[in-house]
Amino acid sequence: MRLLYNQFLGYLSFQRSLGHQLGALFGLYLLYFTQPDEMPIQRIKLNQSIWGTMQQLIAFCKSQGLLEPVFLFHKMLRSGCFLHIAGTE
Repeated sequence: MRLLYNQFLGYLSFQRSLGHQLGALFGLYLLYFTQPDEMPIQRIKLNQSIWGTMQQLIAFCKSQGLLEPVFLFHKMLRSGCFLHIAGTE
């Protein structure tokens, strides 16, 4: 699961298009909320850099009136799906 998360997190870079970034956010949402019940839930590990990039993406979406990504992000926050780490893994 961590490998899949990392693949999507790689698309959050501002060097990617908005479509790629939003696709990554939606992909992370789907991966987290569709994990099998038989296994322990794997949280999404974010370092400070990725967290900042995600915050900037959400701020941009708010300013452009893109409410779906903002809703998904806040739902993920409320669900505790993010695990903040000090460095890279």
